[in-house]
Amino acid sequence: MKLKRTCPICDCEDGNKLYGIDFAKSKSEFIPEHYDIVYCSNCGFIFNDTKWTQKDYDKYYSTTQKYLYMYHGGYGGVNEQEVKKYNELIDIIEKYISKDANILDIGCDKGGLLMNLKKRGFNNLCGLDVSSFQKNVLIKNNIDYISSSFVDMRKIDKKFDCIISSQVIEHIYDLKSLVNNIYNILNDNGIIYIDVPNSSEYSSHFIKPFHYFDIEHINHFDINSISNLFIKCQMLHNGCSNEQFVGNNKYPVLYSIFRKSINNKQINKDYSNIKNINEYINISKEKENYKIGTYFLWGFGSNLRRLLLDDRYFNGINIAGIIDKNKSLSGLKIKNYKNEELEIFTPEILENYKDANIIITSSLFSEQIRNDLLNNNFAGKIYEIDRAEQSRAEQSRAEQSRAE
Repeated sequence: MKLKRTCPICDCEDGNKLYGIDFAKSKSEFIPEHYDIVYCSNCGFIFNDTKWTQKDYDKYYSTTQKYLYMYHGGYGGVNEQEVKKYNELIDIIEKYISKDANILDIGCDKGGLLMNLKKRGFNNLCGLDVSSFQKNVLIKNNIDYISSSFVDMRKIDKKFDCIISSQVIEHIYDLKSLVNNIYNILNDNGIIYIDVPNSSEYSSHFIKPFHYFDIEHINHFDINSISNLFIKCQMLHNGCSNEQFVGNNKYPVLYSIFRKSINNKQINKDYSNIKNINEYINISKEKENYKIGTYFLWGFGSNLRRLLLDDRYFNGINIAGIIDKNKSLSGLKIKNYKNEELEIFTPEILENYKDANIIITSSLFSEQIRNDLLNNNFAGKIYEIDRAEQSRAEQSRAEQSRAE
C-alpha cells in the first residue's frame, strides 16, 4: 500500500497495514483522530502512518494540556522509581565520558535527569525542551537551558561531548532531521545515548489492550531499527531494561550508546519484529472480549478515547460522565460512537453519586485510582477493563465502609 508518511528511516513509500486506531476528541482539541500501524516494505520498521506532518505534531505538543498536569508526583526525579531510573542511565554513560564532559539532554522535561547528573558530579549540563516551565529551576541550579524544538537545534552554536535522548524519539515525526541535528552539534568522537520503549516486548509487558498504540508514540523501535536510524554512527553498546516503572507497571525499555564516526553501513532489512507486534495486537483483541457496565468512566487518555468509538464497549450502559483528576480537562465534552456527548468531571462529582460504580480506564494508574477510591470509603463497585470487578477483599472493604 502507498503510505501517507514515508518510512522515517529509509524513505520508502510502500508499506503494509497491521492495525488501525481511532480516538475520540472534543471540538476544541487538536489531536490525531486516526492512524494505521504499518511496517515498511523495504526495511521492516514499524511506525504510525498518518496524514499529520511534523508541523501538526509541533502544534499538538504546543497546545495540549496533558503535560500541565500529571497524575503522580514524578516526571522530574522526585519519586524513588525515577531516581533509580536516572541513576541506572548515568551508570551506563559515565563509562564513556568524563565528569567535565559537555552534556545536552534533549527533551529534558522537568530536568530530573540533569539534576541527578549534577548530584553525581557532572557540571557542564544543558537541557533542551520545547516548553520553558522548567527553565528557572535549572538555571537556579547552574544548569543551562535552551528553549527550542528539535527542528531548530541546527541553530545551536555550541558542541557537546554527550547528547542524551531518553523516551523522546518515539514521539518524533521527522526522525532524520533530528538525527542530523544531533550529529551536527556533537563533538568528534562524542557519544549519543538513546532509550525508547522496546516494541519487541510489548506483549511480555502487557498493560492494557493497545496501550502502546497511543496518540503520541508514533515510532515503534527494536534494536535493528535503532541501529538503522543511527547508521552513520558506531554502536558501542545496547541493552534492555525490564525494571523501569510507569505508575505500577513495568515498562520495557531499549537503550543504545553510539559514538560519532564515519560509517558507510547499509540499511539492515529485518522483518522479525512484525511477528512481535502481531502477537501484541492479537493479545489485545482477546482481552477486549468482555462486557461490563457502570456509571462513571475514570481516566481520560488514549485508551478511553479509543474505547469510546468502539460499539463493543459500554453499549446499553448508563454512563453519567468521565472522571479525571486533571482539572484542565473538566467541562470538556467527548462524543462516543453514538455521537452522544460525555462530560469530563473531577472526582468531586462523586459527592453527588454516593453509590455510583466506577470503570477504571486508565492504563498506567489503575492500581492507584482503585486504592484512592477504597481509602476514601468508596461504596460502589470498582471495575477495570481487563478485570470483571474488584477483588473480594476490596469489595469487602467497601461493604464494611457502608455498614459503618
